[in-house]
Amino acid sequence: ITRLCVLVDTRSGVLLSQIMVKPEDDEIDVVFGIIINHILQKGKPKRIIVRDGYIFSILMDLCKKIGIEVLISQKLIGIDEFIESLYEHMLQH
Repeated sequence: ITRLCVLVDTRSGVLLSQIMVKPEDDEIDVVFGIIINHILQKGKPKRIIVRDGYIFSILMDLCKKIGIEVLISQKLIGIDEFIESLYEHMLQH
């Protein structure tokens, strides 16, 4: 099964980055890559909010070291809207 790693600005709802994660990919490398790439290009965010407890535990140490707050929430409006529009697009084609 292919998964999608998505980075969204929660204030604006703007999609910042997305990466397809294939079964053979190392998901930890993908998550770190998308976060570090964003920091290098746009600067360090004040906080990162994730839905998944596993991803939360992966990011905690890194974010603590560089001063980014990590929160976990089941409700991620920007990502939920993106996924919903993606499904709608797929159903139309």
